Amino acid sequence: TQNPTAPTANPNFIDFPTSIEGTGAPTATAPSPSLNIGDEIKERLFSISGDLLNDISTPQWAAYNWLVNVDPAEMDHSTISQKTLEQRYIAALLYFSTQGQFWLDSFNFLTEDDVCSWRDSRSGK
Repeated sequence: TQNPTAPTANPNFIDFPTSIEGTGAPTATAPSPSLNIGDEIKERLFSISGDLLNDISTPQWAAYNWLVNVDPAEMDHSTISQKTLEQRYIAALLYFSTQGQFWLDSFNFLTEDDVCSWRDSRSGK
């Protein structure tokens, strides 16, 4: 039987780079197998993305992985509110789903700032 929390291989794997040259925006990296907090975060996000969190070829996994392993906000995942966790995850999911690493402007996505400030820095909105 397969471990339900283990990432599954997919022939259509999307290779998310670990950094985006010239932008400074972080992207997905390989998860740490000893990271217990990852299971807790995955459980808290399961109602949004379900088993897609286990498939390393999906933007859902990339957003989850970013939150657990890369997020520069370094939030205490044991005390972060569900609302804040979901907001950061969904905003990161938008970034990875739309291949944000190729955007001409990063719009402050994937920064340590509150997600409400992840916007078009040129317009001030």
